[in-house]
Amino acid sequence: MGSEYRNKKLEAMELALEADGLVERDGMNPLHRACAMGAQERVRILLAHGASVVDVDVDGKTPLNIACSSWSGSASIVRLLLAHGADANARDNNGRTALHEAVSHSKADLVSALLEHSIDINATDSEGKTALHVAMLETTMEIIEMLLAAGANTGAVDMHGNSVVRVACDHTRLGALKALFIHGVDPDMVDEDGNTLLHIAAHKHERFVVCVLLARNSDVHARNKHGETPLTRCLQWGLSRHNYKEALEVAYQLMSKHAVYEGTFSSSPSTDARTHDGGEILRLCVEHWATEQQRGISPLTRVPYDTLGRGPAAVKAYLDDLNTTSNVQ
Repeated sequence: MGSEYRNKKLEAMELALEADGLVERDGMNPLHRACAMGAQERVRILLAHGASVVDVDVDGKTPLNIACSSWSGSASIVRLLLAHGADANARDNNGRTALHEAVSHSKADLVSALLEHSIDINATDSEGKTALHVAMLETTMEIIEMLLAAGANTGAVDMHGNSVVRVACDHTRLGALKALFIHGVDPDMVDEDGNTLLHIAAHKHERFVVCVLLARNSDVHARNKHGETPLTRCLQWGLSRHNYKEALEVAYQLMSKHAVYEGTFSSSPSTDARTHDGGEILRLCVEHWATEQQRGISPLTRVPYDTLGRGPAAVKAYLDDLNTTSNVQ
């Protein structure tokens, strides 16, 4: 019993000495290291002996920043640090706050602990990204909902001109997109070039994003500053970038919502027979769907996958046969 008591007393004395300094080359002091390890009891003792919560390491991180950027970080440690005066809005050398770190590490309990405190939920890093921007990239729907419920700015734009919803669109975060729309984001908002989200998703052939946007009645007739519609952007097809079936599916979705084909089809030249065939199949189908629109046919015809697989000649024969049958009727 006496030995155990002496050991605990010795450990407390060592921790008290640690609290006075011992900064390493990386600028991390004992409190930084304890936070990085998730050592709650060690953090508690260090704080009790006056360890500084404002000291920063070489990256400009306070112990709170470290606690929120460590996979071992815990909400208990975050609350301890905040109770001892840690600045929840302190930024590191990249302008990231503890909230940025907790969000990027998908630590919902840490995010919750920070939101209980008085923090700037819309603080931006050195690139103008808020925690909600970060959430669109790499975190859970639970955390996204927490940020939205706490009043995160859904209209925030970073220094590159990327809105929160644009980031969600670019990274195919379907759940995040739906949540943003529920919280009032306009699906037809435009960027500096006049492109709506539908323009952007159509050009990238993100068919699932296009589906979400069309379900929100996004305007298929909207024109950007170059006079282009989402369908026009879809048909600016880079053969080296996309499988033609992705472009085909997006074009089908758009034209099923009455997007108008204006006879503008462009694709990158290719010497590869398969990609050249893909471009030709896309053109054949779009022109056929335009004819079906004029005739009031709905739903538009989907060419069977086995026919698509046999190449442009088979697709043309299939569509010609449909046209012949339609003319007879």
